[in-house]
Amino acid sequence: ESGGQYSPPVIEECCVLQEPKDMPEQIDQAQRTLLERVTNGTNFTSNVVCVNIAGDGCPDLSLVDLPGLIQSTENKDDEGDIDRVEELVRTYLASSETVILQCIASDEDLENQSIRKLARDVDPEGKRSIGVLTKPDKVDIGCEDAIVSIIKGEKYPLAQGYYVVRTPKQDELNKLKESDVNVSAFEEARSIEDDFFRFHEVGKIFYEHTPERCGSAKLLYRLSSMFQSMIDEHIPAIKIKAETALAQTESELRGLGEEMSEADARMELIEVARKISNHSTEAIKSTTRDKSFWRRTAEIFEDVNSKVNDTSPMFAIGDKVVFASLLNLDTKPSGFLRESVTMHISADEFQ
Repeated sequence: ESGGQYSPPVIEECCVLQEPKDMPEQIDQAQRTLLERVTNGTNFTSNVVCVNIAGDGCPDLSLVDLPGLIQSTENKDDEGDIDRVEELVRTYLASSETVILQCIASDEDLENQSIRKLARDVDPEGKRSIGVLTKPDKVDIGCEDAIVSIIKGEKYPLAQGYYVVRTPKQDELNKLKESDVNVSAFEEARSIEDDFFRFHEVGKIFYEHTPERCGSAKLLYRLSSMFQSMIDEHIPAIKIKAETALAQTESELRGLGEEMSEADARMELIEVARKISNHSTEAIKSTTRDKSFWRRTAEIFEDVNSKVNDTSPMFAIGDKVVFASLLNLDTKPSGFLRESVTMHISADEFQ
């Protein structure tokens, strides 16, 4: 809405699913469909695949999975994607009602992560930014102290701090898809994560030093409290907006005049329709002093006549040329169509 006229999004419903296991395939199909419609040769689009999940216990929450920021591309022709992705991410992060999850792989250097600067630009105080360290199982033995210092806030501090999560790897996801065990994928994924922090050599070290920041459940709890705080903070502004909109609407309603009953409104509409009908009839019959309707009608007929005559064909009879003018239209009161066809022959034809 900034600077230009707002255009509502075009929503195209893809499908309705009853089984969660069917979701990944449908999401992949929707993503392919979006990219197939891109005409500027890019690998990214601002269009989104929206998954609405409804049911008991589902919070009123929007989760946006943005593409990762990129520093370089395989081909020079794709370098425009670097700025395109950054602008896309920046657009979503700019909203003061958005919580920013800075997802960074644990085995990567935080100084090289563009998301940290981008988040700092839109959230200087870090009130709505949380660091999420992923893939902790890739941290080599002996390097875990550096990660622990980050989680504790001793290095690269964030106001909301960092959390470590361990999500299933691709082979584990494949097993979850193939499994017939009556256990939800979510519960199985959490079980894999819990085992990592309990039994893995590196995972145990993270949990020993910062148990309150290890695991998706701890992250979810922190996010819930953050959302509650943000809601409480925005309620006064929301109330002011609602009151302003209500006052404006009531003012517009008063400008429409006194409220009518349904019967009076029906009679008023009938009266308006009658006046329009009478005015149109008088204009067509030219029974009033206002002749603008017929003057405009005559102008249109003259314009049509001129354009039709411009298309007059030429006929060659021997060495003579004959021009045919169709519908010689006379718009004077003395006549309407004087002749249907008039033959115009050049002067030298009479010699």
